[in-house]
Amino acid sequence: MTTLAPGRPHLLRPARATVTLVLGLLAVLLLSAAPARASALGAPAAVADASPIAVKYAASGGPSGPLGAPTTAEVCGLVRSGCYQHYAGGSIYWSPTTDARIVTGPVRDRWAATGWEMGLGYPTRDTFCGLKGGGCGQHFQFGSIYWSPATGASRVTSVVLEKWTSTGWENGVLGYPTTELFCGLPDGGCGQHFQGGSIYSTPAGGPVVVRTAIRDRWAAQGWERGPLGYPTSDTFCGLRDGGCGQHFQGGSVYRSASTPAVVVPTVFRDAWAAQGWENGQLGYPTGETFDYRGMLAQSFQGGTLVRLADGRVVRG
Repeated sequence: MTTLAPGRPHLLRPARATVTLVLGLLAVLLLSAAPARASALGAPAAVADASPIAVKYAASGGPSGPLGAPTTAEVCGLVRSGCYQHYAGGSIYWSPTTDARIVTGPVRDRWAATGWEMGLGYPTRDTFCGLKGGGCGQHFQFGSIYWSPATGASRVTSVVLEKWTSTGWENGVLGYPTTELFCGLPDGGCGQHFQGGSIYSTPAGGPVVVRTAIRDRWAAQGWERGPLGYPTSDTFCGLRDGGCGQHFQGGSVYRSASTPAVVVPTVFRDAWAAQGWENGQLGYPTGETFDYRGMLAQSFQGGTLVRLADGRVVRG
């Protein structure tokens, strides 16, 4: 017994060393794995906690992107459960139905002036630039805003927007809007002016395009309050000799490469139409109506029409 006692410590010492080594290795493994585990678990939590606005901001480049540094905190509780955040170079607005969208420059300024989300609603896509003439635009729930250096920023809404779209937006014959939509016209009419003409609409008639040359003659007659009333058709071109025409409630306006824009009132328009319009013997009108021996008359390239005292229209 006394001979084994001194030997125990020597027998136990290697076992203790082995246990200590194993425990130490386990500790090292646990410590080395801890940062990776924390990183692996922490990253999804950070993404899950990020708001749609924060995700959009990061995707745009964050502080080094076009928006620059934030100037406000993220604010929620807007109409239809929306949120926003302002930055040095613009804003991001979000709603459950429109996602997070960036609004910048003159487009944002115009949207702000019309009541932010309380006006046109929330943006449905980011501001887009690089359009004709250096322009920019953006679509919202209840309309669009378009801007160019030559025209400034204007809203285009409701039926006027649909008609403008059908003409090719800013790349079409109308170009950019130059005014806002104006309503309160006779018979509930509305209108909006563009670089290349106007769009007018009444409850009785859908929106129609009035191109510049004909619009100017219509304007000289008093617009919709004059004898022509509202347009009832779009301006139509591609006629003989490069001509264009348009029908109105009280007559028509026609022009060609060799004749100015002339008003043909209903009384003569019907007789002219019966002879083949501009393709008939009379050709295009060359002047406004005038008094001929106490009777109303109008000159055309191929002759004159005269309204007799009994109301009949004949060639003079």
